[in-house]
Amino acid sequence: MFPSAASPRSRRSANAAVGFVAAVMLVLTVKQYWASQEIDTVLAAQSRTLADLRDKAAAAGMSHSGEKSDDRPAFYIAGDTVAIAGAALQNIVTRIVEDHGAAVSQVEFLPLEEDGNRRAALRLSFLAKSERVQKILFDIESRQPLMLVSTLSLRASSIDATSADCEDMLRTVMTVESYLSPEGR
Repeated sequence: MFPSAASPRSRRSANAAVGFVAAVMLVLTVKQYWASQEIDTVLAAQSRTLADLRDKAAAAGMSHSGEKSDDRPAFYIAGDTVAIAGAALQNIVTRIVEDHGAAVSQVEFLPLEEDGNRRAALRLSFLAKSERVQKILFDIESRQPLMLVSTLSLRASSIDATSADCEDMLRTVMTVESYLSPEGR
């Protein structure tokens, strides 16, 4: 009184269902792979662009005739050493953030890569409304001395979700870099 073996028709139906599920999983896996390859390609291109921009920024304003350019001090961050330039960079960025109604909650000076360019870098975090974050970013990248936002992380703040004022607050963490004069002045 054992159950009889499945009919050939039910076995074909089961095999077809398993084959269909396997095909769907294969298609999804291939799509995921292609998407990851596309992301890797875009990330690599953006990394190359950032490296090119760093090189251009480091070389900008340097005259080949040996004469010093009058606009060089405005282009480069003030300071004879990376530490002094880092402090100047912190003052400038903190002032920009505060001018837009936010307060810097954390600042960290970052070690620099040995790529031949003299630059100061710092990571800072602050809490601000999304419109103010946009204005802060614009001011940082459009003022002199030249400052570059090399990393940016935005997260919705959860400090007080019940308050209407905190609805669109963003916890912002960014890395800002600036270049020192190649001559060290």
